[in-house]
Amino acid sequence: MRRLKDELLEEIARLERSLEEARLALEPEPRERGGRGALLVDEHKVRRVLAARRIRERQLGEDLFADPAWDLLLEAFAADLGQKRTTVSELCQATIVPQSVAIRWIKKLEQDEWLSRSQDEQELELTPQGAARLRRYFEVVGSALLLV
Repeated sequence: MRRLKDELLEEIARLERSLEEARLALEPEPRERGGRGALLVDEHKVRRVLAARRIRERQLGEDLFADPAWDLLLEAFAADLGQKRTTVSELCQATIVPQSVAIRWIKKLEQDEWLSRSQDEQELELTPQGAARLRRYFEVVGSALLLV
């Protein structure tokens, strides 16, 4: 009985995540403030990209779109824009690949100076250079964010 209850709670949590992802991906873009054509890169927009990616994977197949490095960078960038750090386990959850594969990618992103660890080794954040590169990328792609 306990096992069934746990399975149902997991399924409810999965459905809630799916609904939130769909809501984020489908809600209209907020009106831009500032100059003409100015792109406001913020946590919400990056999370919309992540949500759209999850929907695409569910609709078209995960095996076609496994791109763990990009998922890890997007999650780290969203956290950076929200002025938060993220944990290794949170980053791993942002991907559709097994945790061991995600951890290998995290190590590669650290070696390539995209990510850096905190003193306790469990929290990660984008390096200033990594954040600047992603910000420039999103400024270039502009309103085509959902094509990422």
